Amino acid sequence: MPSPFFKEYGNEIEFQGEFDLNRKISNLDSSVPARTQGRTSAHRERSSLLIYLKELSKKNLLKYPLKIIKRESPDFFVVCSDGTTTSLEETEAGTEDYQRAMTKLEKCPQGTILETDLFKLEKAPLPKGDYKKALRRPEEKLIGNGWEGDSMEREWCELILDAINKKTKSLNQPNFKSANRYELLIYDNSHVSGLNIAEALPLLKKAVVINHNLKSSEKKWHSISVIKGNQLFYNVAKEQTS
Repeated sequence: MPSPFFKEYGNEIEFQGEFDLNRKISNLDSSVPARTQGRTSAHRERSSLLIYLKELSKKNLLKYPLKIIKRESPDFFVVCSDGTTTSLEETEAGTEDYQRAMTKLEKCPQGTILETDLFKLEKAPLPKGDYKKALRRPEEKLIGNGWEGDSMEREWCELILDAINKKTKSLNQPNFKSANRYELLIYDNSHVSGLNIAEALPLLKKAVVINHNLKSSEKKWHSISVIKGNQLFYNVAKEQTS
């Protein structure tokens, strides 16, 4: 039987105010183990949620008291004291091939690297086992073409949009719990790591605003936020996603 998501607090946690929130989340483990050391989706979900709560608390965007319930479709159901509810869905951006390669990399000799341009979304999915071709030991020559111009920033936007499109389909399924607000939280777990985020965010905002799948869906996200590293970029399209 899996342990409670919020550990000592069970699968539901309540916050009476900012002090109570900071006290309780400090008792929760936000670490995400290595892939070869038992990482699960719950580790990522908990880490993402805690980063999200800390940032929204700093921005005074939380209404207390509030309760967060761990469930499925959405991952979290948030209930405020005035009765307003938020369905908060967490997901990751990235390809399965890259995740397999990262798992393999953790088992390789120190100094081994990945040629990340080999995992471009346009090539996904790779033929079975081809992800191993991206592994380069210290003495091996690089074979990829690398990144030119703003190709890395545009690739990152495509990966985030891919995650948004997949979860927008889930949002409009009958089993997705209705709420007053729908928020999407995307954990960047992609092969794009050295991009200029200041250049990427405006590109992402524009892409989200004109995205046909978002415009045509019956239910829409009130906010779409992205976590890169330990930094939250809240509501990347601002009011246009409302």
